Amino acid sequence: MEDMRVEVDRSRCFGSGGCIDLLPEVFELNAEGVSVVINIDLNSDLLNVLKEAEADCPSQAISMVMDS
Repeated sequence: MEDMRVEVDRSRCFGSGGCIDLLPEVFELNAEGVSVVINIDLNSDLLNVLKEAEADCPSQAISMVMDS
C-alpha cells in the first residue's frame, strides 16, 4: 500500500467516531473533535477495514488516495 494513503477531510468530519472504533491504530479525534490520521504506515492487511471505514463514514470525510 505504499502508493495509497488515507485522508480525512476535516471540514466534513463531525467526529462520529466510527472510524476510530474500526481502526484506533489509524484514527483518533483531535482537540477540535474531528478525526485525524495518526498512522501513515499502513499495510495491505488494513485495506478492507479502511474501505469499510470510508464507506461507513456518515459525513463521507474519509478517502483513500493514490499517491502519484
